[in-house]
Amino acid sequence: MESYKRYIIEEWSLPELKIWIVDGKAVRETFDLEFIDGGHDKVYPHFIPPNEIWIDSSNSPDELPFDVFHEVYERWLMCEGLDYDTAHECANKLEKMLRDKGDIALTSQIIKNFVKRNVAASQPIECEFVLSTN
Repeated sequence: MESYKRYIIEEWSLPELKIWIVDGKAVRETFDLEFIDGGHDKVYPHFIPPNEIWIDSSNSPDELPFDVFHEVYERWLMCEGLDYDTAHECANKLEKMLRDKGDIALTSQIIKNFVKRNVAASQPIECEFVLSTN
């Protein structure tokens, strides 16, 4: 395993999409100074392998679900054809809504539902689903 990869977040990963905790400092020193908080293969295709999301290990554990949600949602939007700036803005808006709710357990469940229904099934959904736990 590459020295900058720490471990996979099994709770939110699927065979089709791996979510890694990485050494952000090593990633910045090795690949890109702009790597902050996290990223994915659609934004950093020159160093993040296909179907991977990387989250900086220096992020607070309390921030982790919000950071993962942002990257998962942004990546999905880009897979659906949105450009990075638009996808990033949309992900920021939903991330802020989740942060305002302040419910880490709810955010974790949303990530699980979203990944399962969109990554595995490759079926687009409406934004309203993202904020539900059904």
